[in-house]
Amino acid sequence: MAAAVRAQSPGQGLAVPGSVAIPSQPAAAAAPVPGASLATSASALPAASGAYVLQPGDIVGITVYREPDLSVTSRLSAAGEITFPMLGQIKLAGLSAFAAQDLIAKKLDVDLIVNPQVSLTILQYTKEYFTILGEVAHPGLYEFPPEHELTLLEAVGTAGGFTMFARYTSVQITRTEEGKTVTFKANARDIASSKAKDHCVIHPGDVITVRDSWF
Repeated sequence: MAAAVRAQSPGQGLAVPGSVAIPSQPAAAAAPVPGASLATSASALPAASGAYVLQPGDIVGITVYREPDLSVTSRLSAAGEITFPMLGQIKLAGLSAFAAQDLIAKKLDVDLIVNPQVSLTILQYTKEYFTILGEVAHPGLYEFPPEHELTLLEAVGTAGGFTMFARYTSVQITRTEEGKTVTFKANARDIASSKAKDHCVIHPGDVITVRDSWF
């Protein structure tokens, strides 16, 4: 869900959903406005799209048309694998739901079933989290919504919005990439006004720090 920005009168600033207004120019900040949480449980979301990338801990249901003995419900292991009848261990982690279906169909088609029709459904997502600290209404650990590209402004809205002391122009994001810790900063004001090149997408495991504007 892209962060919406509504038109403001001159000098009124830009409103971030679920947060205080981000002023266009330095000014006295408004009181924080609590926002609705985006940390929605997987059960409340629509059925998985084929683009979702499977990962360890996901629970999948697999059926093969007219082959009831090949129906499987399984949790992906820590290695990202499931055990499938007649095929043994198959690694599905890192594949989209569509790609996983195709992989199983091709393996069955080799010597076992002619043109198998395989269907894969994600029954439960593994839970992932992000952390937001500092000058937001409700700092803490939040569940990352599956199948949703979470932006920085949406993450701030999840935590109830910026406080009146937040430094909007320098929000710090810390993440781990290939075993290394990477830290960078984003300007929430520029993102809200579409001046930034992107919306600053948050990744699972990210730590967002909103510092005090006085320092």
